[in-house]
Amino acid sequence: MDLANLTTSFASAILSFLMVAPLVFSVTAVLRLRAEEDAGRTEQMLVTGSSRAGLLAGWLAVVALQSVVMTAVVGLGAGLGVAAGTGDAGWAGELTLAALAYLPAIALVAAIAAALFGLAPRITALAWAVVVWAATVLFLGSLLGLPEWAMDLSPLTHVPQVPGAEPEAAPLLIMSGFAAVLVAAGFAGFRSRDVGSA
Repeated sequence: MDLANLTTSFASAILSFLMVAPLVFSVTAVLRLRAEEDAGRTEQMLVTGSSRAGLLAGWLAVVALQSVVMTAVVGLGAGLGVAAGTGDAGWAGELTLAALAYLPAIALVAAIAAALFGLAPRITALAWAVVVWAATVLFLGSLLGLPEWAMDLSPLTHVPQVPGAEPEAAPLLIMSGFAAVLVAAGFAGFRSRDVGSA
């Protein structure tokens, strides 16, 4: 393997490891909704005339925007690090763009948290099981010799390790579709359940 390919493989691997940060952030931000509900602030906002759908949509929109920015910043940071080591400033832009390929996987995990919040708020903590499993597969999957089906349970597994691998649209679109369905389920559940007593 020549130096250029080695650098690309290294950069791709480092980028994939760093994507755990926006994954954790997105789930933390979504599940903050449950803390707001437990503290009684959600009921207070609804009493003022805010709609449930509007409240949830506004919250998730902010989380989505912050997650996109954080993902891009993580990619930029990785790119600047590789650029400093190689002397090639092009890595900054390349890894910033490459990081965006992870957004469907991040959105899917955040959507699981949103669905749990809407449908089964008592067990929202289960969203962390997905995060823990994704990190376990990412950092230890090969070392532990996990079977392919177990590794496939992590959304991050379905993101090509860009820029070292060619991006494939199909898995990213499928994850985006599942995320949309889960968010819709979360909206439906939140609109129909009792707030503050779930």
